Amino acid sequence: DEFQDTSTMQWHNLLPLVHHALSMGYQNLIVGDAKQSIYRWRGGEVEQFVELPEKIFKGEVLPNQKELEKSIQHNYQEVRLDSNWRSARNIVQFNNKFFASLKKTLSLKLQAIYKAHEQLPQSQLEGYVQIDFTDKSDNTKYDIMQKVVFRLQELNEQGHAFNSMAFLCRTRKDASIVAYYLSQAQPKIPIVSDEALLLNTSKEVNLLVALLRLMAHPSCKFSMALVIDFLSHNSLTERNIHSLLKVLDKDNYITHFQELMATYGYDLNQEGLWKLPLYDMVEKLIQLFKLPTQNSYLQFFLDVVLNFSIKQGNDVADFVEWWEENNDQEAIVLPDDMDAVKIMTVHKSKGLEFPIVFIPFQWEIGKGSKELWVDAKGELSQMKVALISNSKKLEDTHYAQDRQREQEKAYLDDLNVLYVALTRASEQLYVYTQTPAGQEKMNTLGKLFLHYFTQQQQEVPCSIGVVPPPKKENKKSE
Repeated sequence: DEFQDTSTMQWHNLLPLVHHALSMGYQNLIVGDAKQSIYRWRGGEVEQFVELPEKIFKGEVLPNQKELEKSIQHNYQEVRLDSNWRSARNIVQFNNKFFASLKKTLSLKLQAIYKAHEQLPQSQLEGYVQIDFTDKSDNTKYDIMQKVVFRLQELNEQGHAFNSMAFLCRTRKDASIVAYYLSQAQPKIPIVSDEALLLNTSKEVNLLVALLRLMAHPSCKFSMALVIDFLSHNSLTERNIHSLLKVLDKDNYITHFQELMATYGYDLNQEGLWKLPLYDMVEKLIQLFKLPTQNSYLQFFLDVVLNFSIKQGNDVADFVEWWEENNDQEAIVLPDDMDAVKIMTVHKSKGLEFPIVFIPFQWEIGKGSKELWVDAKGELSQMKVALISNSKKLEDTHYAQDRQREQEKAYLDDLNVLYVALTRASEQLYVYTQTPAGQEKMNTLGKLFLHYFTQQQQEVPCSIGVVPPPKKENKKSE
């Protein structure tokens, strides 16, 4: 399954087993969608899917390439699954037309990946699609989220439950930004997000970790800066953050830092504090810094501390080291049936579906990796291969074609990520992005949509269909 994301090494290792099974008269099944190939960065090679059955991708390194290719060719049967049972008709038809247009912007070799891309809608629901542009400003993402929040609350007032809605973001940073703006909305919009609910996104949790790190490493300036930053934002003081941080520039900065803490009423040298077990120490720090005890992040962090102390002991330095390695895995756990808007990256949404999908912000398209592995041809210090910077300077060298291939594949990668995002919605699809500046380069999300709507002789914002009423299972509870 998901064959389009299989690496060349994985496929070459499986081929002897496939060949043996075929020679014994058994069947083998490969399932995938080349348009959803979004893992090239970890070795996925979509070409090996497209080139079957005629050729095994990079098969020249195999000792029995011809034998394996003949085995596959003699036993090959292709079945195209072109019926779409997920999405409403307007969504399917929009995607069919949109990617038919964008397919022509790919290189001729890569256009084969979008061959026969059109799907046949099977849903009886008409569905709704809206594409919206927001002019660039000092804070374009804020302007976009103002529109999004208004639309989301409007849908909720019409009876659509929050848990029928999902935000699909290009990066984890964008997901965090969406989570912030939704949590600041009035009335507050409940959210479920792995990125937003990570404990390391809480300023209170980060303060506690910084304090624990100072206990283990008393000279850590980074931890001191985190503590000072927290105090500057949460204490009644007229001194700004920059004047407070100056204590760290002094020769005896540890003493000056402790004196600064004392002026705010915090004594980190309390003898009793050092003697406490890890869990009790964290509880004492929460009391000392008057942190809100009902804070969900702190409650879950205390659970993490308790589990660590039970399994691995009470050593503060050990916990800090463990936290540095594992903090991106510890999050608030919410019940699955909670009526909340889901926020995730496009990569995490793969294989999922949602009644209402929002795709926010500007995306960079076709940027390419910063570095390239190339055949050095003996020109670089007699090396066979080399890792070189992927800059415009390569366009006047022997590696111009390598740069060109990388740019083409990067563009395809982003097109595929967009395909995954646009095909997750079953009822309503919303795209809110930045108004493009010009159309000379197809390097932003806005330019892709402008290219399409210009061909269609339509203007943006554009809406297709009528917003459907909520289905029974997607209605909010009264």
